[in-house]
Amino acid sequence: MSNFGHLLRQYRLRSRDPETRAPLTQARLAEFLHAVVAGSAYSGATVSNWERGQNQIRRDDRPVLVALVRALHQCGGLVTRAEAEALLAAGNYRGLSELELVTINPAWVEPASDQADFAAQLAQADQLAALPEPSYLTLFGVAAAQTELWHRLRDPAGPYLLLLAGLGGSGKTALADSLARRAIEAGGFVQVAWITLTDLGETPEPESLWAQLARPLLPELAERLTESQLKTRLRHRLKTERFLIILDDLPAAWAGEPLLTELLTLLRPSKMLLTTRLYPDVGSLIHVHRMELLSEIDALQLLRHQAAAGGILELLHAGDNDLRQIFQTVGGHPLALSLAARLCRLFPFQDLLSGWQGQPTGHFAET
Repeated sequence: MSNFGHLLRQYRLRSRDPETRAPLTQARLAEFLHAVVAGSAYSGATVSNWERGQNQIRRDDRPVLVALVRALHQCGGLVTRAEAEALLAAGNYRGLSELELVTINPAWVEPASDQADFAAQLAQADQLAALPEPSYLTLFGVAAAQTELWHRLRDPAGPYLLLLAGLGGSGKTALADSLARRAIEAGGFVQVAWITLTDLGETPEPESLWAQLARPLLPELAERLTESQLKTRLRHRLKTERFLIILDDLPAAWAGEPLLTELLTLLRPSKMLLTTRLYPDVGSLIHVHRMELLSEIDALQLLRHQAAAGGILELLHAGDNDLRQIFQTVGGHPLALSLAARLCRLFPFQDLLSGWQGQPTGHFAET
C-alpha cells in the first residue's frame, strides 16, 4: 500500500456517510466523485485500487483530486488543511491553489497577513508526510498513557528522554506515532523527526546512531563529518532549538544506561521518545513507560474494530461471550488479538472456538 493509499483509506474510514452515519464505503466515495466530476465512471473498485496502490490518479487530473479531498472533508474524515496537504504530498501531487481551497473550504484560504501561519501549515504537512505509514486506524486501551506521555513531552521541565518498553506487537510504535502526529499538529517543536532503527540489526556499531540522528537534523553534513564532529553539531542543534526526535525500535545493544545517558547530554530543551523491547534499568532522569496488555473491554472493542475494518461478518455479528472466549485464549496482546481476528476470515468461527477451548490464557501471544 502506498503512502497516499494508506492516508486515503485512513481518512475514508474516519469519514461518515451523511445518510447512514456509518463509515464511508469505497462505493459511496466513488458515488460522490461521480456526482461532482463530469463524465467520470468511478466505482468502489477504483477507490480500492487507489488505496492499495494498484492505480494512481493522474497528476493533471486536478478535478478528481480536489473532489476527493472535498468529499473526505465534507464527510468529516479529513478535517484540516494540513491533512489535505499531507494527502496530496504523500502522492507527490502539488499543493492546493487558492481557487481549489475556496472550492473545498473557503475558511482554508489564508489572508495575506497570515502567510507565516500558512508556511507553518505546509511545514506540518511535510512532517506528517515524512512519518511512516501508521499501522493502526484506531488505538485501544492507551488513552491514559497518551495523556500522561503528552503532558511529559510538553513539559519544558522534563523529562527529556522517554522510553516506551514492551513486547513486540504491544503497540509501542502505534502509541509513539500518535504522539508524533499530535506534536506536529500542536506545534511547540521546531521539527518532529522520526527515525526507524529496525534495519540496523541486533548489535549495530554505536557510531551508526549519530549518523542516523544527523540525517534528518543535519542532512548536508551527515555523511561528511566524523563521529565526534557529528556529536558536537547535534548537541548544539538540539540545545539551541526545541526538537522532538522519535527513535523507533531501539536495538538491544543500545538500550543500556551508558548510551541512554549519552543521549541525555544532547537534550534540553529538545526531547527524545524511544521504543524498545527491553526494560532497561535506568536512572530517574529517564522516564520509562511499560506497555500494558489490553483489558477485556478494550480487547473486545479491538476485535469488533478488526471485524468491521476487515469485513469479517461472522466475527462482526458474534456475541460478547464468543469474543470473550477469544480474549480468554489470546490474552490482551494487541497483535495476537489482531491475528486471531484474521484467522476468522480464513476458518469458520465456531471451528476456531472449538479448537481454542482448553488453551491457556496468552497461548497465542506466547506462540
